[in-house]
Order: sequence, then C-alpha cells, then structure tokens
Amino acid sequence: MRIIAPMMILIMMASTLAGCTGGDPDGGGNDNIDMDILNQLIDDNLQDFINNTSSMIYTIDYTFTLNDLWSIPEPVIGDRGNTYPAVWSYYDYLSNTDRTDTFLIDCSSYYIVGSAENNSNNSGIVTYWDNSDFYDDAWTDLGFNSTIRDMMHNYAWSEDFRWECDDNYFGPETNDNSWYSEDIYSVIIPEGYAVKLLCGDEQMRIYSRDNSQILFDRDGYFNTHFDGVPLYCGYNTDYLGGLSDFELVFSHDYLLVEKEYRIMVSYELIPVIALGN
Repeated sequence: MRIIAPMMILIMMASTLAGCTGGDPDGGGNDNIDMDILNQLIDDNLQDFINNTSSMIYTIDYTFTLNDLWSIPEPVIGDRGNTYPAVWSYYDYLSNTDRTDTFLIDCSSYYIVGSAENNSNNSGIVTYWDNSDFYDDAWTDLGFNSTIRDMMHNYAWSEDFRWECDDNYFGPETNDNSWYSEDIYSVIIPEGYAVKLLCGDEQMRIYSRDNSQILFDRDGYFNTHFDGVPLYCGYNTDYLGGLSDFELVFSHDYLLVEKEYRIMVSYELIPVIALGN
C-alpha cells in the first residue's frame, strides 16, 4: 500500500505543466509555458495546498495497573472514621461465666499515638500498624480494660479488619513476581489518514512506581503495532495507513502486578490519498 499526501497533487501538477514545455522554455512558442510563469503558478497555489493539508497532533497520557487492564476493580481502602463489629469470647469475672458478645471497635483507636491537638495535619501520628509498641499503654490510659485490649490486639491484623480501618492497606502481599505481556492502549486511525509517531531518536518509554514511591521511574520501552506490524521510532519511519480504518496498539512485555505504570505518547495524523489493492 502506498500513500500520497495532498501536497503530491501540486508536484504532479507541476510535472504535468513542465511536460508541456518543449525545447526552449523561453522560446516564446504559442504551445509552450514560460518557466517563470510555471514557478509563479506554483508559488500562487502553494499556500492553498498547505492550508488544505492540515496535520493533527495527538497526545496520550495514560496511567494504569495490571488490575486496570484485567478489569479488576480497585479495592475500597479503609478509613479511620469507620467502625468494625467484633465478636469476642471472654471470661466475665463479675458473673463468673464465659461469654460471647459483639463489640463495636472504633477504627480511630488505632491512630492515637502522636495525635496531639497541635498535630493538625496528622503528620506525627504513628498508627498501630506502623508501630504497636505503645498502644497497649495508650488504650489503658483511655480506660479500655484487658478484655477489650486483648480483642483489639487480636483483630488488628486480620485482613477484613484492615480493609475497614487501615487507610494505608492495599491488600496482602501477592509475592507475584511474574512478568505479564499485555496490550495497554489502542486508538483507531480512520480511513483517509496516515499516522507517524513523534518520539525522537529512541523508542517510547514507559514509567512505573510502586506503593512506596511518589515519582515515576523510567521502566524501559513499550511496543507499538500498526495492524499487527511493529512500528518504530528513530528509523526514518514514514507515515503509515490511509486505505481503511486501522488499529494502533501500544503494548508491553514486562508488566508487574505490584506496580503502577504511565505512558506518554504523541503521534501525528495527516490526510492522505491511499493507493492499494
């Protein structure tokens, strides 16, 4: 398949007109066109061709995880303002009986160490899951008896409880260090348009970070496919497409479950006349 940009029409017209000149272009014959007139004709029409040939630049900025690509919903993170119903069996010395009761645990009880009134932005709080060393003493000072303290210690590390109360809990460690190959993003390039990647002299990069990072780091390169055919940067890549609608797909072969990724891509579309079978 070949593509011809509208500017080619101007070149073809110029070639046709040039073919009408024979012998001496300045000879003054009735059937010949003077080269000065030909050049002026091109100059007069060049801007019209430029104005009618509009290229368009598009940018993709996409942040994702493997769970996003797999359509697995993100979990709802816990909140210190929640409460949790806890069922607890204990010995009641006043009645001299073993009992099982349901207690409502206030999640904020796990955020009290370092929560002085002058700590308005909560920056000094040490949560129970950060360091539980001082929480038994703190709960004692708040009037919790040994039965309640034992229950609160016991529930603190259960998964269901952390989903409800721990605002920095993202689920148990999966220990999944497998690499996954997935399509990340795709766009449909419409019939009559050709595409060119705008990425300089090197392949497009993907960026990643884990839960402990604020900034993204470079994470190698990702792949681009034009209807299944690899499309590269930095190798004198011409405009491709135009004969029909086609899919431009971005993919990566080394994705990890534990990471968040970001791709940033720019590409150019230009209207073309496509010639093919």
